[in-house]
Amino acid sequence: MVQILKKERKKKIERAALDEFLLKGFLNASMRNIAQNAQTSTSNLYNYFESKEKLFYTITDRVYNVINNLVGDLTQAEREFGRDFFFEQVSNLIAQPISELIKNHRKEFLVIMEGSQDTKYENFQEELVIVIEKHFTEHLPTIENTMILDLDDIFIFHILARNLLEGLLEISKHYVNDKWVDTNIEALMKYHVHGMAQFFK
Repeated sequence: MVQILKKERKKKIERAALDEFLLKGFLNASMRNIAQNAQTSTSNLYNYFESKEKLFYTITDRVYNVINNLVGDLTQAEREFGRDFFFEQVSNLIAQPISELIKNHRKEFLVIMEGSQDTKYENFQEELVIVIEKHFTEHLPTIENTMILDLDDIFIFHILARNLLEGLLEISKHYVNDKWVDTNIEALMKYHVHGMAQFFK
């Protein structure tokens, strides 16, 4: 019974911390506020989490791993696609797992992307843009037909990568319901993936 109560208290602290980090970011978040919103004392909060950093990483490490696994799984799956209707397959493949990411980890996604100043994740958004850009410029050309642009000179793929990530952030911020997320993620993926097709022949 005691262990169950401890687990419930810990989850309550994590929920309160997630809301605090989402509202204020890591730098300005207050452990006192987190304890108050979790309906516990600050001293008791430190019995569960020895520091604000530990609490922050308990929340953000999970979504970091989810994102990394998602990128790896999508890249591997794309290798199995044929050339015919390749971009249609990619669009269909990407939409659902990204929708699930936002539906299940929306707040954590926003925190790690925009509330991580002064933590090990403070550059994660830019790092993810680079990963997406490299995927566009290094992975897709090995699967699809010849790219019609010179990769050494073109900046458009960096712009596309950043715009894609910003689109996901906007959908996360303006969440209405799960069906709304599915509809908008599907539209965003089609916009980007089918737009990519014009650079190949």
